[in-house]
Amino acid sequence: MEDKSRELIIKVKSYTPWNAEVWEILLPQLETLVQTPLTRLDERDPARRKVDGSKGQGAYISGFRDRVSSVQPSGEFGKSGVWFMLKNRRWPSQIENSMSFFIPQIAATKLGLETVEAIFDALRRELSPFYQVCDVEVTVNCRKPSLPYTVLHHSYELSGVYWLTYFGPKYRAFFGDERFDGLPHEWTEDGGVKLKLGEDPWSLDDAKRRATERALGELTFASYGENKKEFEHVIPWPELLEGDWIAEYQRREAAGIKPWEFG
Repeated sequence: MEDKSRELIIKVKSYTPWNAEVWEILLPQLETLVQTPLTRLDERDPARRKVDGSKGQGAYISGFRDRVSSVQPSGEFGKSGVWFMLKNRRWPSQIENSMSFFIPQIAATKLGLETVEAIFDALRRELSPFYQVCDVEVTVNCRKPSLPYTVLHHSYELSGVYWLTYFGPKYRAFFGDERFDGLPHEWTEDGGVKLKLGEDPWSLDDAKRRATERALGELTFASYGENKKEFEHVIPWPELLEGDWIAEYQRREAAGIKPWEFG
């Protein structure tokens, strides 16, 4: 039986619009890397709609209905055990576009960690995140917010640094290139930076994760400090907007529409 405690997760956070074309480019890449076709794509409704590539997977994911501010499909790659869930938003708001991509250890071992990293890179290239991580799922999701009785949110802090961590160009500038000196990093073609802390996530010492966070500035990350103020140690989310969302946010702001009314 698969040990769920050793499952890997890739978490993607983006303020870039994810339109149909993005998915039409990305999904075939993922099928090639996982070596299994996407066999199910649904929005968690009872019908459990099966994939029909001829009708356009990308259009299905981005097919916003009237008065629906977001869609939340989940997809499965055959019997590989690899699957994903995502939130794709119509308009910019405090809630970002996000994706969680799950790879059981048995699948990661079969594919090889080089392929896992290639999946990470494909998601990074096509989904244009401001922040993306990959590690053992329980390691990522066990991080607690610094503020008690709250949900961890990037308006106050980022989750942390993990086996693989990507910071988009704006966060690279936020930290400053000199902070990455001495850390295992590579500059990416989009102007961001990717960190890789070890050969594999399962044997990675948690002390190395924490040391890297301290090198970059620990208060930007969860579990450090207390009584943090919104945007005090992170980039304000409106400054992370990309593409058409910049003009849409400016239009709504000019009209006096508050961010929490952006649905």
